[in-house]
Amino acid sequence: MKNFYDSVRSERQLKSLTGLGKSKFEELLPALSPALVEITNEKYRRNRTIRSLKQEEVEKANFQHHKLFFILFYLKEYPTYEVLGFTFDLNPSFASENVKKLLPVLRRAQSNLNTLPKRILQTSLELEETLEAVEAITLTPHSPLPDTTTETCQKSKNSSKVVKTKPIVFIDVTERDHFRHQDNSKQRKHYSGKRKRHTVKNTIVSDSKRRILFLGRTKPYRQHDYKMFKKEFSKKVDWFSKVNVCVDLGYQGIKKDYSSAQNIKIPHKKPRKSKKNPKPSLTRKQKAENQQIASKRVVVEHAIFGMKAFHILTNKFRNRSKNLVDEVIFQVAGLWNLKILS
Repeated sequence: MKNFYDSVRSERQLKSLTGLGKSKFEELLPALSPALVEITNEKYRRNRTIRSLKQEEVEKANFQHHKLFFILFYLKEYPTYEVLGFTFDLNPSFASENVKKLLPVLRRAQSNLNTLPKRILQTSLELEETLEAVEAITLTPHSPLPDTTTETCQKSKNSSKVVKTKPIVFIDVTERDHFRHQDNSKQRKHYSGKRKRHTVKNTIVSDSKRRILFLGRTKPYRQHDYKMFKKEFSKKVDWFSKVNVCVDLGYQGIKKDYSSAQNIKIPHKKPRKSKKNPKPSLTRKQKAENQQIASKRVVVEHAIFGMKAFHILTNKFRNRSKNLVDEVIFQVAGLWNLKILS
């Protein structure tokens, strides 16, 4: 395998090829060798081999720059295995084999660094624990969230008040192109109707710092956004008692179905046209509230846009390996969280 890392000329070039700058690349690299050792030892135990890696083998398992460059380049550019093999001077079958070997190591390293989002939340306490690392949002009195419970703090020297609000999360769905299945039933499930595309999608929950807190399982397009959300967040749990949440119009009915409706912000829907109301429109106040919610909710759009800098999420997904379509977005979400950590 060719070592292209030493040939990189600048920070900008490294970002364009791997999606990470040099500082984040060097931060991720030391976590990969221990992850490789852990996975190898687990394979021994799974195969009932009573041994672990010796010191000499641990040293050989040292994860080098060019291997990390290889797997990040695959996620960032998403070439075919033929192109990937040609680029790194490998047989296409070896290129495919290396991808399958390195992805689990990258996932374990990200898990050890705590950059991966949650996949399952069963209680509101788990959601609160996920938000513990997020600092409380402080806004000036002139820009509070609508209907948000606030607590006024002591005045500072310049007589301006600092208003503390509850942590806020943003919920949305991201959609990705997927290959067309040969099976008719699978085709119908994935058909989106948008330019004859076949797609999959995931629920995304982010915070005000654009970090991905929760990533739902990959589902076919035909499942409605709100239906996916109800399966992932039980209506029996009071999720939003201690947090504010912003959603879009795809989540109609969320205030009726979930507790703490006062903490749920959803835009006003334009009324239907009828004989009594031939020219339906929103009031100025409703339009202003919609604009304010949209200005806050754009954070989750930025998070999704940042994830899609990795082209494996934007190009049509071609791989047919089981669960790989879900695995790649999970790992890219972890890379995005690592990228924006201060």
